[in-house]
Amino acid sequence: MQLEAAYPRGVRVLYPRELETLIFPKEDGRIVEALLVLKDRSDCLSKVFGFLHGIGAEVEHMEMYRSEWDAGKKILTMFLSFPKDTFKVDSLREGLLGLDVAEELEIVEPQPLPYETMLFPIRNLHNRVLLFRAEHVHFVMDRMEKILTPAGAAVLFFNMGLENGRALRRFMDTMAWSRDLSFEEKLWVLKHHLKSVGMGVVEFLNIDLEAGYASVRVYGSFEADGRKKGRPICHVTRGLFVGFFEEVLGKKAKATESKCAAMGNDFCEFEIRFRP
Repeated sequence: MQLEAAYPRGVRVLYPRELETLIFPKEDGRIVEALLVLKDRSDCLSKVFGFLHGIGAEVEHMEMYRSEWDAGKKILTMFLSFPKDTFKVDSLREGLLGLDVAEELEIVEPQPLPYETMLFPIRNLHNRVLLFRAEHVHFVMDRMEKILTPAGAAVLFFNMGLENGRALRRFMDTMAWSRDLSFEEKLWVLKHHLKSVGMGVVEFLNIDLEAGYASVRVYGSFEADGRKKGRPICHVTRGLFVGFFEEVLGKKAKATESKCAAMGNDFCEFEIRFRP
């Protein structure tokens, strides 16, 4: 949580978002994972959690979302912990089935380590995604700089971001709710998209469309966080801003990174200029 000290009021991240793939049991406990495809009823969750509370189960981690194939169904997965000497898988299964809230139920006790394995693949907005630690991404970036030179790697990463920014704008066009958004509302989407996917926390400092200029600050950039370089290195983020603004405004854009956390700054800052 050290990173938060540099965040201004209004953009602080109070709690990290944990995407749990490995759950550790308590010393005297056992971990099981349960998957339920819930029926389309309003009382399902209250019944499930009431039952779990009654048998002394602790919910260590849970996820719930609507089925990609049937929007009327909700998929609930939970890691549950129980005391070793009192837990019985059959009792848990019988109790949950007896609630009559699930069309499908599966319970596993993963061994030797309780990895999240019931759900595969991992998807975001119907696209497959992978989870990599940031330091592994940084390792690849550093190796690419050695292979391609820093300038060559910068071009590659910039174009990755450029396509990302263009794709975000195209995705917005497919959503009926986004077609009539104002420019300011589209900036809101960009800001919260970058935060939700873990790329950074965006603050728009100054945007003057008549003068063709924008200044954007990013806290906790995934490219710079924990790295030390003598130059700006957030090329993916820089490219993303260019791609997004070009698509939204229909103008050519150029972005430079004037400050970078990898150079010792508290944040990364980008100057963006537009021209017809």
